[in-house]
Amino acid sequence: MPEIVETRHARPAAVLRFAVILRGENFVTDGGEGEPERVGFYVVRTATAVDQATAEQSALFDLEAEILSRPSLKAYFAETGTIAVEEVALLDDDIDDSNSGFIFYRMDEGSRA
Repeated sequence: MPEIVETRHARPAAVLRFAVILRGENFVTDGGEGEPERVGFYVVRTATAVDQATAEQSALFDLEAEILSRPSLKAYFAETGTIAVEEVALLDDDIDDSNSGFIFYRMDEGSRA
């Protein structure tokens, strides 16, 4: 007679929605007058995850994939600058996803490395 093996499955953790604000700094762009210029940016990405740390990783991964898949972005972001998590907020169920476009700003002379 075949042996009956009881298996127990872990209960899946609750999946939460987070808004993750990412900040980029020191990306070199064409300043328009032939002079390179350093810019920074902010962008919001939503992520579903079981915890905040996983949401942060997911948002960073998704932004990197977006940058690498778009030649117009890849040219600016592939070789310079850094991207970090600025802030994370838990989203209520009644709030729509809040992905945003890039909000660019010029880096001040004093913030150059």
